Amino acid sequence: MSEPMKTELHEQREAWLSEIRPHWYRVMRPLGDWLPWELRDNMPLDEAPKEDYFRPAPTLTKLHLQNCTVVAERALLLQEYLPKNGICCEVGTGLGKWAEQIMLYSSPTKLHVIDISFANFKREPFEAALAKGIVSLHEDDSVAGLSQFPDAYFDWIYIDAQHTYEGVVRDIQAAKTKINGDGLLVFNDYGFWSHREFMAYGVMQAVNEFCLSEGWEFICLALHPEGLHDVVIRKIQ
Repeated sequence: MSEPMKTELHEQREAWLSEIRPHWYRVMRPLGDWLPWELRDNMPLDEAPKEDYFRPAPTLTKLHLQNCTVVAERALLLQEYLPKNGICCEVGTGLGKWAEQIMLYSSPTKLHVIDISFANFKREPFEAALAKGIVSLHEDDSVAGLSQFPDAYFDWIYIDAQHTYEGVVRDIQAAKTKINGDGLLVFNDYGFWSHREFMAYGVMQAVNEFCLSEGWEFICLALHPEGLHDVVIRKIQ
């Protein structure tokens, strides 16, 4: 693959990153006292111990991964792995583009969509399904929205709401009892860091901790070209 054309904007961004990088090492101390060779001589570090900002996810065991399939992209989850003609829920939808894919490939008998706001949601593709009662919109906090449903109601729940560790933990605890015995939880942006938002994600840590502590396993990992994968988990039988 050829290198991207180095436009003036690209060079400006590279210069900004070069300027920010020493500050990143000085403040965040991502590798403790270690510095890359090009910064080592010109950037003495404060020797006081620094608390690690990052929260690595705990390591899963073979038990949690032995039945996992890896697929090339998340659309294949809907096309080949998630139940069709079922009752499902999307928690966090934004514009509604993924909800459109759910309707197209999963043909749910009922799709509940929960979001804190539908101000940006594109309703036009859903008008017919909304009129028929196939799609229902719930403007609410994710946990409050899920709490209104009876236990064991959903076949699967797709979680794409808050990506902080605390937010994902809340959503897991709210969602785990709302799926049936064979039900699935699906998590978007299963990763540790968002390079586009320049912020830490807690999805990987929260999901791994949950699988280890409560006996859930990965059954599918859908790859993402920038490392923010989707993962499908179920209770170990």
